[in-house]
Amino acid sequence: MTNSDFKRIAVIGAGTMGSGIAGQIANAGHEVLLLDLPGKNSRNEVTENAVTRLLKSDPPALMHKKRAALIKVGNIEDDFDKLAECDWIVEAIVERLDIKKALYQRLNDVISPECVVTSNTSTIPIKLLVEDMPQDFRARFAITHYFNPVRYMRLLELVRGADTNPAVMDRLARYNDEILGKGVVQCGDTPGFLGNRVGVFALQVGMDEAAKQGLSVEEADALMGRPMGIPKTGIFGLYDLIGVDLMSDVVDTLGSILPDGDAFHAVGRKENPVMPLINKMIASGYTGQKGLGGFYRGEGENTAIDLDTGAERPRNKILPESAVLAAEAQAEGRETLGLMISEGEKSHQTFCRNFLGRVLSYAADLIPEVTASPQDIDDAMKLGFNWIRGPFEMIDALSADQVAELATNAGVAIPPALAASQKNGPFYTVENGVLN
Repeated sequence: MTNSDFKRIAVIGAGTMGSGIAGQIANAGHEVLLLDLPGKNSRNEVTENAVTRLLKSDPPALMHKKRAALIKVGNIEDDFDKLAECDWIVEAIVERLDIKKALYQRLNDVISPECVVTSNTSTIPIKLLVEDMPQDFRARFAITHYFNPVRYMRLLELVRGADTNPAVMDRLARYNDEILGKGVVQCGDTPGFLGNRVGVFALQVGMDEAAKQGLSVEEADALMGRPMGIPKTGIFGLYDLIGVDLMSDVVDTLGSILPDGDAFHAVGRKENPVMPLINKMIASGYTGQKGLGGFYRGEGENTAIDLDTGAERPRNKILPESAVLAAEAQAEGRETLGLMISEGEKSHQTFCRNFLGRVLSYAADLIPEVTASPQDIDDAMKLGFNWIRGPFEMIDALSADQVAELATNAGVAIPPALAASQKNGPFYTVENGVLN
């Protein structure tokens, strides 16, 4: 073991993320305590079921079924005192600030003065999470935001608060890098951090543009998928995979914490034309793959819903012309982004042009307020959302002048970082064989 190891780890919250984190710790050969609320039929029913789901998951969450034995289960009523023995506790409960704060107060009464506490929150800033906690607790608190599925998604956003001890950050970074195999991106304590700030905005823009251009869910996913170097799930397929209700909650949270002038609000809960349909889907149990289905439904997901009416219909599997041309170009190693904005049906071109103009300029607008490094944002999108290229790599591929034109045509102001790239050249350069 290295000096970055934690000897006794607990995860509180046995949902998809909490159980996934516990599973990855077990994959590393470390024992972990998994706690949640007491069950209705048996005290540890919730956590026992979580381990069962890990064993049955596809793709497998555990490297070997034997690893499940390293996950010790319990509940937060009968086993809370066991947390006194832990040196790292990961909180992965519901994204409710009041519930998280109440848990931290309970933890503070039980844990040792050396115990590190982290939250897996995807959006809530540290300053809100620990504003009621004493200084010594805040010094040992950070955010460790993993991405789902935890075993396969390499990104860990490690967020430091104003009072977090740098040694705690170093220890968490080393453990997650060396032991859990994560690509650690250290982020400032800003709303949405890096991955979700750009990734969720991109999904919402995709929905917004699909509705405005009259595209079907299949067309939008085919365009905003592999041709752009984004996973084939695209927009609506990714919503179904993550959970329509969970994504809705994330959208609401971001909308409540981002500053008033942020471009996210134009595609958030109130303004996005697809959100009323999403509300109806959730109310009817259509929460994605974990529920009755989502935007795609039926056996083998062979049906899809109409964005205008919400009616279910046979799924159209014929790819748009530009997506076919892009697939051919990719097979030959040729660039596809320029092709997506210039080939195929006019509505498809407009969708791609507006999507790229809005999303790439949004990412550029985060420099330098959210991070001074374009690579941090690119790494977050590649490691956390499986993009082949990050936003700034895409800007370089198209050219800053082209992206500025797309942004202007989409009604977006050119951010300073993009204007600087127009003047000074690409964000990335190679000198003497070294990438700068």
